Amino acid sequence: MELLSASIGLCYLKKYRESWSRYFVFFLCFTFLFELMGFLTTQISDDFLSFLMGTNFEKNHWLYNPFIIFNFLFYFLFFTAKLESTKIKSAFKYLAVFYLGTSVLNLIISDFFFSKISSYSFIVGSIFLLISVLYYFFEVLQSDNILIFKSSFAFYVAVGALVFHLCVSPLVIYSIYLTEASNPVFVKINVYIFTIANIFMYTCYSIGFVVCSKENKSY
Repeated sequence: MELLSASIGLCYLKKYRESWSRYFVFFLCFTFLFELMGFLTTQISDDFLSFLMGTNFEKNHWLYNPFIIFNFLFYFLFFTAKLESTKIKSAFKYLAVFYLGTSVLNLIISDFFFSKISSYSFIVGSIFLLISVLYYFFEVLQSDNILIFKSSFAFYVAVGALVFHLCVSPLVIYSIYLTEASNPVFVKINVYIFTIANIFMYTCYSIGFVVCSKENKSY
């Protein structure tokens, strides 16, 4: 689904004159390549990546912990760029700096970096994302942009990202304490929900590219 949405975005890239829509396509391409690298690091065997066996890099948490921070920072900047209020934009930029500093500090002082996904980075990032998306919706409802709302690519990004993070955030909290050995049922449910949430989010992005390309303009 990541590859599909990134490919559709690349196909319609030249029709997007608005810079942040272009950046979002590049973000999707980077995400796909990063996920591919994350998958390859899990395929450790005697022949492939055997030099990682028995080291801190055997699991890919060291890859995803920094990526989670980057992921949320991009979404913050994406929605901040869509806002009209200068004061709110400035406040959100301070929130982004706060999130970056505290998340990096959390990784430094905790022992999660190589062993677990940082729940702080994910949960706080999800809360800030929720705030930025809701304020984006609020500004749209207060302006004439409500008339072209469904033709805005940011709308599809907002719906996809918001639903995804609302669904998976509780799972991230519990997954730190529950493993396949202690609760295999939870792990299976976790996989199903993550899969469905991913499909929904990237489908929203793909639909957004197609719909907005028909308008030949990204609002």
